[in-house]
Amino acid sequence: MQLKIGKSKIYRNLDVFDEREQEAVRGRFGLDHGGDKRTQREIA
Repeated sequence: MQLKIGKSKIYRNLDVFDEREQEAVRGRFGLDHGGDKRTQREIA
């Protein structure tokens, strides 16, 4: 439940980032790609 709440907070606040930063945040926290979290190295 807390994970869902955390993800919803991230989604609501993504607009403060530019497009590149949004992509990095989505990938890092598993918000894209079927929920798979990726490392910083994989995102870079």
